[in-house]
Amino acid sequence: MKRSKIIIYILLMIVGTISCKDVVKAEQTPNIEESEFNMGVHFNQWFEAGNVGQIDFSKYSKVDFVNVKKLGGGIVRLPVNFQAMTNGAPDYKVNETFYTYLDKAISWAEELKLYIIIDNHTFYSDGSVYNTIEPQLTKIWNQVSKRYNTRSKFVMYEICNEPHDVADYTWGRIQQNLINVVRQNDNIHTIIVNPSGWSSYNNLKNLPIYTDTNLIYDFHFYDPMLFTHQSASFINPPTTSLKNIPFPYDPARMPSFPADLKGTGFEYMYNNYSEIGTVNYLKQLIDVAVAFRDSRHVKIFCGELGVHIPGAPAADRVFWYETVCSYLRQNNIPFTIWDYKDVFGIYNISSSNPGRRWFPDDLNLPLVKSIGFKDPTVNE
Repeated sequence: MKRSKIIIYILLMIVGTISCKDVVKAEQTPNIEESEFNMGVHFNQWFEAGNVGQIDFSKYSKVDFVNVKKLGGGIVRLPVNFQAMTNGAPDYKVNETFYTYLDKAISWAEELKLYIIIDNHTFYSDGSVYNTIEPQLTKIWNQVSKRYNTRSKFVMYEICNEPHDVADYTWGRIQQNLINVVRQNDNIHTIIVNPSGWSSYNNLKNLPIYTDTNLIYDFHFYDPMLFTHQSASFINPPTTSLKNIPFPYDPARMPSFPADLKGTGFEYMYNNYSEIGTVNYLKQLIDVAVAFRDSRHVKIFCGELGVHIPGAPAADRVFWYETVCSYLRQNNIPFTIWDYKDVFGIYNISSSNPGRRWFPDDLNLPLVKSIGFKDPTVNE
C-alpha cells in the first residue's frame, strides 16, 4: 500500500495525459478467462507480517474465499512481505513453514476457481533499494516459480508492488530480468508487471516492450488523494486533521483547510480540487491506462483502488467507487479493491465493536453494489 507518494502525485498531475505510440501489433494472450478474472479484493494484513511467526493464519480462512465468490468476485490479490519470509541475505531462502501457509491459501483459491495473485508486497522504507533489488528478487522468484510451476492457471505471480524512487529505464530492465528468471522455471503462469512511480498509470508508457505474451500490466488508482486519503495516519504527511472532503467537488461542502497541512502537497490539491475532484477528471486519468493498453495491445489491470473509511463522507465514498469501478468495467479493466476487512474495506465498522466483520450482516451494501459486487443477502 501507498506511503509517501504526495510529491510524485503532484508531479504526475502536472505532467497530465500523454498519448502512447502504436508500438506492438500482436495481441497479448494471458492465460485467463476474462469472465472470471473480473474483480476482487485484497486479503491484506495477513502475509505482510514481519516474520513467519507473526502470521495470524486465523485472520482469513476458506470461508473468506467462499464469501468473495458469493460476492461475484473472481480475484484475490494476496500481498506477501516476501523478504521477511526468507532467511535474508545472501540466500533469501523462503521459509518452509511460510510455504505451508501459502500452499493452503492457493489450494482454497483453486478449489473455488478464484484467481490468486502472489503479490510481492515487501515495503522498503528506503526507496533507493529498488535500484539494487534484482539479486534479492532473483533468488525469491526462482524459488517461488519452481514451487508453483505445476499449479493451475488460477495462480499468478506479481513481480513487485509499487516500485518507486527508481528510473523507469532501470526498473524496466530489472523487471525484464525477473520475468526471465520466472520463465526459466515456468512458462505457464501469468505474470503481473508494474511500472515505476508507485505503479502509476502515467508511467506505464515508459515500460519497455516486453516480448513475453503472458503478462498483465498493473496500475493503481487513488485519485484524488485529497479525498481518498483523508484522515490517514500512515502516509507522509499524515492527514489525521483532514476530513469531510466531498466527492465530487462541492464548494458549499468544502471544509476549511487544516493549518498543519499548509505548505504540503495536500494544500496544492485542495486549491485545485475544483478541477481534480470531478468525475470527468478521474475518467481522463483512467483513459491514460486505456490508451497504453490500446497502443501496446496488452492486458491491463487496476491492482489497487480505494478510499480510506475514516474522514470520508459515507455517501461520497460510495459515489467514488461507483464512478471509478463502473468506468473500469466499461473499459473492460479488471480490478481488485484495497482492501476487504480493513480501513479501506467493504464492511461497516462498528464503534462499539470495531473488530467485528460478520458476513453478510456487517457488509456496507450500498458500497458493495457500487463496486459491482452481488448483494449476497438476495437469493437469485
